[in-house]
Amino acid sequence: MMNEQHRPLCEQLMVLLLTDDGKPVAATTTGYLLAGALLADLVVRGRVDLAGPGEAVPTGGVLVRSLMPTGDDLLDDALERVRRREGGRPSSVIRPLSKGTRSAVLERSTAAGVVGASTEGCSDSPSGYGRRFPCGPRRGPAGPCKRWSRAGPGPIPRPPC
Repeated sequence: MMNEQHRPLCEQLMVLLLTDDGKPVAATTTGYLLAGALLADLVVRGRVDLAGPGEAVPTGGVLVRSLMPTGDDLLDDALERVRRREGGRPSSVIRPLSKGTRSAVLERSTAAGVVGASTEGCSDSPSGYGRRFPCGPRRGPAGPCKRWSRAGPGPIPRPPC
């Protein structure tokens, strides 16, 4: 199993973004936060950088320095998505990186035993809102699993601005 030093930043961040009852603190922006962490992880690993003057892409654009695999499927997929947007501003890379990242990170963290998931008693919503990912061992002994579901038949509540 990976230790915390080698776990991608987005996985570490996801655990921090979960409340005790398994809901993301920043539900509407979690994907963007995780995408930023993916991009930061690629920068730290020397795969991606911002272009300086005289480089192949405009100054300040995202530049792929190396396509060498990281050895991590999540990061390698992110590197490929960044490659397709190379030269764009970091903000133009974040949105495509955010697509599907939250669910991929949660599924992977669940498989690694970092968080727990339960669908028992949850709605079978195809949007994924019937799942709850409560924190596991880092918050003490795991109690009974709680579910992540909407409160009633109405729309998913949004946090006040």
